[in-house]
Amino acid sequence: MGYKENIAALAFDHSDDVNVAYGNAKNQLNMIRTANLEGPDRILPDDFSQQLTKLNTSFNQQLPDKRSAIEAEEKKLKTQHLIFLLVKIALIVLGLLFLVNENLRVLGLIMVIAGIICHFVFKSIDANKSADLLAEWNGFFDGFVDSIGHGETLHSPSTGLFKKIDDLFLKSLDDNARGFEQQQRQMQKNMEAQAEQSRRALAAQAAQTQAIQKGMADMSRSMRRR
Repeated sequence: MGYKENIAALAFDHSDDVNVAYGNAKNQLNMIRTANLEGPDRILPDDFSQQLTKLNTSFNQQLPDKRSAIEAEEKKLKTQHLIFLLVKIALIVLGLLFLVNENLRVLGLIMVIAGIICHFVFKSIDANKSADLLAEWNGFFDGFVDSIGHGETLHSPSTGLFKKIDDLFLKSLDDNARGFEQQQRQMQKNMEAQAEQSRRALAAQAAQTQAIQKGMADMSRSMRRR
């Protein structure tokens, strides 16, 4: 993405992603049948609960400071972008004015060329710095989401603290309940796979229909020209 797109993306707060991950992990934690656990495993639910609470508290405490820091850097970037814009415009405008004067024509040409070069150099600097800032902002949320983790999906195993919680949940089930839970999960994955295949088939069909319509339109235009 370019500078403008990166700056616009900085306005998005991804707290919901962290809150959803936290809520999912908390719900999974509450499903653990602690009474069925033995030995050291019995204290793990409390330990996981403390880790979740610590992550959630840390996120809520760090978010305001992180937002302020990002906004300060964003303001600097916008100021720099404005300065770059003024320098570029000044070089090109003055260069064009000097081109009219025979005595200053060479200088004017140099200034116009310099303005054009500055345009591409400044554009690259703005894009790179804004991309770095956006990556830092998004990375703040991603770090907490990754630490909390998520459940198993069609294309990804469970991750982070959620995986530890889920493993303990499965361990807390008796054999029959565990087998039923795993069967339900496999059925859900099969349904998701079928839905994904259907979406791909519909997308391919739509693309094929669009290509046929375009071909017919091109043929019609070609016939009208004859």
